[in-house]
Amino acid sequence: MSTSDFENTAPDPPPDFFSRRVVRWTLFIAFPLAIFILVSAAIRISQLGIDHSIFVYGQKRVVAGWPAALRVTLVDDPTGQYVLPSSLRGYLVQNGERQLIFDGPGPADSVALTRNYKVPALNPGPAELELDVRFDNRRRTVRAAVEIVAAPAEEGLTIPSDTNPKKKPSTVVLEENRAQVFTEDRGAPTGLGSVFFFRTSDPSGHPVALERGIAFSGLRQGDLPQKITTDRLGLAGVQLMPIDMRLGFTLKGARPVSSLTADETGRADSQQADSPLHPPVIHSGISAVVQNPIARADEPVRLTINQVANGGPLYADLFHQGQWIQSTSAWLSSDRASLTIDPPLAGISRVQLTTSAFASARSVAVRHFYKLAKNETVTSGLRTLLRRLTRSSADQSWAQAALALPLDTGEGFDHRLAAAFALSRLYAGHCEIPQLVYSRNEDDAELGAYKSRFQRMIMIAILSLGLGIAILVTFLGVTTHRRQARVSMMIMADAPELDTLDTPDNERRARTARWTVTIYGIVVFFALACAFISIAILVDSMTWWTK
Repeated sequence: MSTSDFENTAPDPPPDFFSRRVVRWTLFIAFPLAIFILVSAAIRISQLGIDHSIFVYGQKRVVAGWPAALRVTLVDDPTGQYVLPSSLRGYLVQNGERQLIFDGPGPADSVALTRNYKVPALNPGPAELELDVRFDNRRRTVRAAVEIVAAPAEEGLTIPSDTNPKKKPSTVVLEENRAQVFTEDRGAPTGLGSVFFFRTSDPSGHPVALERGIAFSGLRQGDLPQKITTDRLGLAGVQLMPIDMRLGFTLKGARPVSSLTADETGRADSQQADSPLHPPVIHSGISAVVQNPIARADEPVRLTINQVANGGPLYADLFHQGQWIQSTSAWLSSDRASLTIDPPLAGISRVQLTTSAFASARSVAVRHFYKLAKNETVTSGLRTLLRRLTRSSADQSWAQAALALPLDTGEGFDHRLAAAFALSRLYAGHCEIPQLVYSRNEDDAELGAYKSRFQRMIMIAILSLGLGIAILVTFLGVTTHRRQARVSMMIMADAPELDTLDTPDNERRARTARWTVTIYGIVVFFALACAFISIAILVDSMTWWTK
């Protein structure tokens, strides 16, 4: 066999480690691409943020077996605009048992989603309200702690700063009788039509029917009545629109209450001018009139709403014995609208009307009405309202005297007017519906935890890649050095001046070379490790709330 034949049949020597294709692909493509992907993912995750807020309003205590309500409002944070949920599903969870309480699509013409539901007959104790909110092809689950109770608790009401329910009504003296003026709610709002009630009674508080001429100040001019005539219950009602806070009604021959302390001759009274009645007037953007203050069992309650603004959302919240039992919303296209409510429970209920989805403390109108039970008559309902007024020191005498009259015949008075007046005297404030959920707190904590976990994973992955590259480069350096050492020793072995390779100089050079390679390897390892640690620290330092 010739030398050429041996060269042709001998296998090719293995390529240098650095020259291998897999090594080059790993070093120059795979590792940089992996680092780029990891850093890009970390940057993308760091830029994630919650772009919406979910507000859930409802009572923390709900009565088992009773109707209840809640309101869900979504706000787009970048624009501040309201977002309508496409659907909402709710559960009540107690002791690991989940009960569906409602499920359905969102509204089409509002800025908030309201849900009326019936509380399951659960045992009294803590529970959890779980809401599945879907909107803009997204889904969020929010939860709130609630308490199931067996019976309604005493209600805590809020009284606006411009209202003083304990203030005595404005009163004037008409000869030996008295006349008073009242408003629905906490006062008559300026710029809106409101019902004013006049009540006349004798010194002992019994109703008296009177007719007196009247003059007005602080009202929008128009067809104003020239006289006020009270009925058998001493009541009269008129709808007027105050234009400023200085509203006054002057009845012909009216004198201040202080004149009652004058001597019997009345000389002091004859020297006094007519005294006006001053009802409370407030700044508010909404007013309402209940068309049927006593509604039959099969009859919805009808309201006429007036507001200063020309259009916008309207929210009506119904309360019974301190519980929020029903809610509805609508979009008003003008400054006046009609609204119907079908109360689920009989008896006295309070409706709160507001134009704010966040239950404004000032721009809210409060009205009361009475829903008759089956087989209950209008007269029996009116008697129930009058008995309720006997608890009030300002109305006790009048209510007791009215109860003593033969109300069944309805002669000489209007049941609707009497019921509206009695209900107007029940005002004691309004309920500020508590906020059960503000999703940003929960979402921010959840997103922050997710980003922390993700960034830790990114950091571990980058450190692992850095360690792998450091080990690979070190192994590459050691392999290259050994290969070069073998080549050098082979060359030195062919040198005529060297008889053997095992000389002290060769051993010393070999040890020096090994130490050099070791030091170089350690330096390269730590340099690469530090580089990747720096990248990992950079990724970890990208705070998740960065926009």
